[in-house]
Amino acid sequence: MGSKILYELLSKMHIVEDNQTDNFIDTYVLKASRAISIGFINQHGCNLVVDEQRVYRSFMDLTFLLRDGIGVKMACLKYGIKPGDNLNGTDLIPRILDKVLGDEHNK
Repeated sequence: MGSKILYELLSKMHIVEDNQTDNFIDTYVLKASRAISIGFINQHGCNLVVDEQRVYRSFMDLTFLLRDGIGVKMACLKYGIKPGDNLNGTDLIPRILDKVLGDEHNK
Protein backbone atom coordinates (compact mmCIF):
# COMPACT_ATOMS: atom_id res chain seq x y z
CA MET A 1 0.00 0.00 0.00
CA GLY A 2 2.81 2.44 0.88
CA SER A 3 4.49 2.17 -2.50
CA LYS A 4 1.19 2.88 -4.31
CA ILE A 5 0.62 6.01 -2.22
CA LEU A 6 4.19 7.18 -2.77
CA TYR A 7 3.92 6.59 -6.52
CA GLU A 8 0.67 8.60 -6.65
CA LEU A 9 2.30 11.45 -4.74
CA LEU A 10 5.40 11.51 -6.92
CA SER A 11 3.24 11.37 -10.05
CA LYS A 12 1.37 14.46 -8.84
CA MET A 13 4.58 16.52 -8.68
CA HIS A 14 4.91 19.35 -11.16
CA ILE A 15 8.19 18.66 -12.90
CA VAL A 16 10.24 21.75 -13.67
CA GLU A 17 13.11 21.01 -16.00
CA ASP A 18 16.59 22.32 -15.27
CA ASN A 19 16.91 26.04 -15.95
CA GLN A 20 13.13 26.44 -16.36
CA THR A 21 12.39 27.85 -12.90
CA ASP A 22 11.89 31.41 -14.15
CA ASN A 23 9.50 30.13 -16.81
CA PHE A 24 7.55 28.21 -14.13
CA ILE A 25 7.29 31.36 -12.00
CA ASP A 26 6.25 33.56 -14.93
CA THR A 27 3.76 31.11 -16.44
CA TYR A 28 2.17 29.37 -13.48
CA VAL A 29 2.65 31.68 -10.53
CA LEU A 30 2.59 35.28 -11.76
CA LYS A 31 0.03 34.76 -14.52
CA ALA A 32 -2.31 32.49 -12.55
CA SER A 33 -5.95 33.40 -13.12
CA ARG A 34 -6.96 32.09 -9.68
CA ALA A 35 -5.41 31.49 -6.30
CA ILE A 36 -2.85 28.70 -6.30
CA SER A 37 -1.08 26.72 -3.62
CA ILE A 38 2.52 25.57 -3.82
CA GLY A 39 4.08 22.92 -1.63
CA PHE A 40 7.41 21.17 -1.45
CA ILE A 41 7.83 17.45 -0.92
CA ASN A 42 11.02 16.18 0.66
CA GLN A 43 11.94 12.73 1.97
CA HIS A 44 10.43 13.39 5.39
CA GLY A 45 7.17 14.41 3.72
CA CYS A 46 7.20 11.18 1.72
CA ASN A 47 7.61 9.19 4.93
CA LEU A 48 4.68 11.04 6.53
CA VAL A 49 2.45 10.51 3.50
CA VAL A 50 2.84 6.76 3.69
CA ASP A 51 1.72 6.71 7.35
CA GLU A 52 -0.87 9.52 7.49
CA GLN A 53 -3.86 9.78 5.13
CA ARG A 54 -4.52 13.43 6.02
CA VAL A 55 -0.92 14.39 5.17
CA TYR A 56 -1.30 12.57 1.85
CA ARG A 57 -4.55 14.42 1.15
CA SER A 58 -2.96 17.79 2.03
CA PHE A 59 -0.14 17.25 -0.46
CA MET A 60 -2.51 15.96 -3.13
CA ASP A 61 -4.75 19.03 -2.75
CA LEU A 62 -1.95 21.46 -3.64
CA THR A 63 -2.05 23.17 -7.01
CA PHE A 64 1.67 22.61 -7.47
CA LEU A 65 3.78 20.06 -5.64
CA LEU A 66 7.51 20.55 -6.21
CA ARG A 67 10.48 18.29 -5.51
CA ASP A 68 12.72 19.21 -2.62
CA GLY A 69 15.88 17.19 -2.21
CA ILE A 70 17.95 14.25 -3.33
CA GLY A 71 15.84 11.71 -1.44
CA VAL A 72 12.79 12.50 -3.54
CA LYS A 73 14.94 12.49 -6.68
CA MET A 74 16.08 8.97 -5.84
CA ALA A 75 12.48 7.89 -5.19
CA CYS A 76 11.43 9.35 -8.55
CA LEU A 77 14.16 7.44 -10.34
CA LYS A 78 13.12 4.23 -8.56
CA TYR A 79 9.56 4.64 -9.85
CA GLY A 80 10.60 5.73 -13.34
CA ILE A 81 9.46 9.32 -12.85
CA LYS A 82 11.57 12.12 -14.29
CA PRO A 83 12.64 14.12 -11.20
CA GLY A 84 13.24 17.50 -12.85
CA ASP A 85 14.94 20.33 -11.01
CA ASN A 86 15.29 20.52 -7.25
CA LEU A 87 12.98 23.32 -6.08
CA ASN A 88 12.75 24.09 -2.40
CA GLY A 89 11.05 26.89 -0.53
CA THR A 90 14.29 28.43 0.67
CA ASP A 91 15.40 29.07 -2.90
CA LEU A 92 12.12 29.39 -4.83
CA ILE A 93 10.11 31.72 -2.60
CA PRO A 94 12.71 34.53 -2.68
CA ARG A 95 12.85 34.20 -6.48
CA ILE A 96 9.07 34.53 -6.67
CA LEU A 97 9.12 37.55 -4.38
CA ASP A 98 11.89 39.19 -6.40
CA LYS A 99 9.79 38.81 -9.55
CA VAL A 100 6.61 40.04 -7.86
CA LEU A 101 8.26 43.03 -6.24
CA GLY A 102 10.49 43.75 -9.22
CA ASP A 103 12.54 46.93 -9.18
CA GLU A 104 10.94 48.22 -5.97
CA HIS A 105 12.50 45.37 -4.03
CA ASN A 106 15.95 45.79 -5.52
CA LYS A 107 16.36 49.49 -4.63
